[in-house]
Parts: sequence; structure tokens; C-alpha cells
Amino acid sequence: IDQNIQTALNLGYLKVPDGAVIDQEKARRMPGHKKTYLVAGAMGQPGSALDRLSRGEHRSIQIKPGAAVIFSADPIPGVGDQVGSAIDRLIEKGVRVVYSDIQDDLHVSGHGSKGDLSLMVGLTRPEFFIPIGGTRRHQRGYTTLVEDMGYDPKTVFELLGNQTVMFHEHDAKLGPEIETRDVFVDGSLVGDVGKIVLEDRMQLSQDGVFVIIMRKDKEGKLSNIVDVISRGFVFQAESGELVKHAKQLAGKTVQGTHIKEWNKTKEKLTEKLRSLFFSKTKREPLILPVVIDL
Repeated sequence: IDQNIQTALNLGYLKVPDGAVIDQEKARRMPGHKKTYLVAGAMGQPGSALDRLSRGEHRSIQIKPGAAVIFSADPIPGVGDQVGSAIDRLIEKGVRVVYSDIQDDLHVSGHGSKGDLSLMVGLTRPEFFIPIGGTRRHQRGYTTLVEDMGYDPKTVFELLGNQTVMFHEHDAKLGPEIETRDVFVDGSLVGDVGKIVLEDRMQLSQDGVFVIIMRKDKEGKLSNIVDVISRGFVFQAESGELVKHAKQLAGKTVQGTHIKEWNKTKEKLTEKLRSLFFSKTKREPLILPVVIDL
């Protein structure tokens, strides 16, 4: 959004008074009735800024009761349910939501009408058609459209998600089905980021991490707690009592246990600390017990 707005300003397509576009840091300090946020996600896309706002999961923007949200785009075919869910979540937060079903002239569709599609077919005169996007009924509607223009409906391939089409010279036919799955991309890593890793990252971003370090003697017995490290959870200097309580609780839990019982001890320690932190802070940091040798 930021880049698109800046490009539109530079090219003269968007004309606004000087100082009207501000950064998020300045916006945070400004009263709610004096600012408007432009965010992506009018189609209800999962993970988009508007989707996270409707769920209360946006990192820097929180919607308060009485605010107004305007969906400036009509839903494209196939996304009506997720847009409706986002609208419902916003209404539950006490937000006034304006969208095309209740307000005219919000948006002119960027998708071609029947006449536009017919014109495109007439100009390009393709041998085969593969309608993509929308739902099954939209695909069938396109098939009917080209059939009315004199084309053989056999030249239209209404594909499902895992179907393929094979072309050879002036011939086309359905190819083998392919296996499809979600592939997560993380920097230079493709497909190596699993669900558990993503859940851990989500927990880290929301509630932080609490590392508790303990010692093991030569016989393998766990003894005193050496140190604790808190990142993104509580500031240790300002939460001394909580950290002290956590160290004492951890010390009592591991005292006298053997490293051979580590898995059981680790699970017990993690559960006790999780209960303590949630009762005191209503947060659930990622808890990492660590053992070092004397």
C-alpha cells in the first residue's frame, strides 16, 4: 500500500494536500477521529491487513468501537463468504461497516462484463479457452458465452484445482492430474517451513520467549537455576517479583531430579511456568528450559 500510494503521488494520479499522508508512527500519536488508514484485504484474504484487523491480530493498529471501515471494492466471484466473515467480525467489535450491499457507488468492478469478455474473444479469436478464477458456475457461464458466439463447447476446459491441459500443435486435451499442497516460502527457503515452526513464530511474536537455565552435576542430577532470560515477554527489571517467583518454582520442580528423567521434568516444569505466567500476565510465552554441565 505504501509503495503504491507513493508511486501514484509521484506520477500525479493521486492528488492530496501536503502533509495528508503520514507514517504509522505519527498516526499512532494522532486521535482516531483525525486519521484514516488505507489497508489491503478488501477481498477478505486470510492474513491480509484487514483480516488481521478484524481478528484483533494486527501488530500496530487496533480498531475501537465506533470506528468506521469502508470496503472500497466489490467482492470478486468466489470470495463472498470470507468477505462476509470479515464484515461480521468487525461488526462484533462495534465498528460501523460500509460495503456495496448497503451503499451504492463505492466501487466500479475491475472485472470484465459479458460484453467485455465477448469483445476480447472477438479480438483474439483463440482456439481454446480455459476460464480461471471464480466458481464452477462462473466457468460454466463463460462456456455458455463462447458457445453462443459459435464456438464448440469442447474447446473450453473447465478445470478443477489439480487438473492440467496438454497442448500439441493445434490440439489440446486434458492431461494427468497433479498433486497440490501448500508450500511455505521463508526467505531463501522454499517448502522447509512447517506448521509447527509457523506456530512457534506466531507465539514468539505475540507473547515472547522465557528461557530458564539450570545446571547438571557430574552424576546427572539437576541442581540450582543459573539464570533466566526473557525476550518479548516481560522486562526483567520491571517484573522482578514474577521472575523471582518463576526461578523459585523452577528450582523446586527440578531439584534432585535426574537428567534421565529430563523429558518428564521438562514437561512438568513448562506446564507449571505456563500456569504461573498466564495467571499473572494473561500471556503464554514460549518456554525453553536449558541444561548446562557444571
